[in-house]
Amino acid sequence: MTSTPKLLVVGQLPPPHHGSNVMTKMFFSSLRKFGCKVSIAEKTFSKTMEEMGSYTLKRFIRVQVVIIRLVKIFVTTRPDLCFYFISLRPPSVYIDMMLLLLLRIINTKTVLYIHGKGFQRLLKRSPLMMNLFLESPIISSLQGALVLCEKIKKDVEFFIPNDRLFVLQNCIPDVEPQILKAYCEKRKTDKISILYLSNLFPAKGTIEFLKMARMVVDSGKPVRFILAGAATSASFHQKIKQMISDLKLKDDVETVGAVYDSAKERLFHESDIFVFPTQNDAFPLVNIEAMRAGLPIVSSNEGCIPEMVIDGFNGYIVKPHDIEQLSDRVLKLINDDKLRIKMGKAGRKLYEKYFTTQAYEKKLQNGVNFFLGLAGLKVS
Repeated sequence: MTSTPKLLVVGQLPPPHHGSNVMTKMFFSSLRKFGCKVSIAEKTFSKTMEEMGSYTLKRFIRVQVVIIRLVKIFVTTRPDLCFYFISLRPPSVYIDMMLLLLLRIINTKTVLYIHGKGFQRLLKRSPLMMNLFLESPIISSLQGALVLCEKIKKDVEFFIPNDRLFVLQNCIPDVEPQILKAYCEKRKTDKISILYLSNLFPAKGTIEFLKMARMVVDSGKPVRFILAGAATSASFHQKIKQMISDLKLKDDVETVGAVYDSAKERLFHESDIFVFPTQNDAFPLVNIEAMRAGLPIVSSNEGCIPEMVIDGFNGYIVKPHDIEQLSDRVLKLINDDKLRIKMGKAGRKLYEKYFTTQAYEKKLQNGVNFFLGLAGLKVS
């Protein structure tokens, strides 16, 4: 029993900059505000987007470093509870299974932080590995799991009971009021700006965005398209350039590369519509960023997106790969100024209610207390 719980976080901090790493940083800093004794064992398997999913000697060495870190922290701090950010992408997920077994061996009560979706897919893709995982002592040491939304529960409740799952939505900090006021003075233009922003690779819907752009341009509407983000490979970057040329979009699509911090914020606030036709996402932070900026959103029926983009309220939900449906919804927003503004304001209100750091920290504290209770620890 303890009145000041000792918590261990196992996860990766940026770089690279993607949702799970960004939220590891947010999670760790928020826990420290609660008066808990918090340690972090950073599990850095990949330092760039290109390294993700690769089997290299560097990755093998990094795994040994993580093992040493875990054992050292356990010996020096003896944490009461561990929150483990598990990957759902091979080979990282298999390394995670090994590290979770180590935590079981050293008798550490563990809560999975499932920052994605894909356990059902893994079960079909690697049945032997998943069955070994499900039948291993790892499962008996799990106190439960944090998941991103109600829909994700269905992906994991075949091995973690529903009453041990706690929903913790992602968040982003708000923009400073004085900065927001300056951003709200949008650049004067006679064209409606349609923004796409993400790390550029096929599963994020980059190709679908460009095909939609061609259809919208063919409608004769005065629009400009902004493609923002870093390509994850030179070959895909070349493919994008070639596609823009083949579709005759050089005068309509502006590619701006990777943008961060104030440059990214200005890009959102100079745009009118945000489009993110992803094909494989759980809870993309970029949609929350668009809501924070007061933009209507057109995004996919993937993961938790329908719980953040309410179809017909603050944007539209479309089927992945459905270019005609995507184009139709974008054109609806282009053609109706009042609807565009109304949906943008609705998204901003949803952000203020559910996706600020204050909302996240309040729910996180409830989640920590929930899992401490399940672990039989005294809650301060």
